[in-house]
Amino acid sequence: SNMLALLAVNHYVACFWYWLGTNSTGDSSWVDYYAVRERGFSARYVVSLHWSLTQFTPASMQVLPRNVSENAFAVFIIIGGLLGFSTFVSSITASITRLRGLHGSEMAKSFMLRRFLKENSIS
Repeated sequence: SNMLALLAVNHYVACFWYWLGTNSTGDSSWVDYYAVRERGFSARYVVSLHWSLTQFTPASMQVLPRNVSENAFAVFIIIGGLLGFSTFVSSITASITRLRGLHGSEMAKSFMLRRFLKENSIS
């Protein structure tokens, strides 16, 4: 479910990123600078999605913001990605800690049972 939510967020970020690039006024946009506007739909979507995914992961990409509004959006997404990624890692860490706790109590009970059996000469 976390993975589906992450993919959905990246889809919407990619769509907004492309929309921002196609609706820039005055300044040159990333869509024009990298000649993405002339490509087919799937190529435009993949480039936008690739950019979006690189904002949430340590990956890199050659497409960069080309004006103030694109830069502002990129900063906003990077901060959101940082918070989202840290929350995701935190939930995984909590799950692992919970599993270790369950395993630890199970091992303690097993140890106590073996000690009881040994002390009472039960085989």
